[in-house]
Amino acid sequence: MLIGQHPVFNKLAERYFTLEDLFAIRGRLIGAGRIGGKAAGMLLARRILLTEKGENGFDFAERLEDHDSFYIGSDVFFTFLVNNDLFRLRLQLTRNSVISHEEFQEVEQRF
Repeated sequence: MLIGQHPVFNKLAERYFTLEDLFAIRGRLIGAGRIGGKAAGMLLARRILLTEKGENGFDFAERLEDHDSFYIGSDVFFTFLVNNDLFRLRLQLTRNSVISHEEFQEVEQRF
């Protein structure tokens, strides 16, 4: 419920995330719902690096800084879209993956 429903991703998440990891993610979630795919991927990649040794026994835990990210839940993002009259625009953009430079500038300005 927190990180999505992609089968391959979830298989890796089940292998690497601990219950404590999921509670820590939830503790830094603003709102409710799922976090975005990029954030979930970043968290999973970090957990893999912290769990697995690299080539020649390299320990990534010695190099990675503590992260201090917060995550915006899907409910907050959708509320933002609706309250700012951006929801229809988002639907249009997801249907048409190619937009002109001018259209992108308009979207950027409206956001």
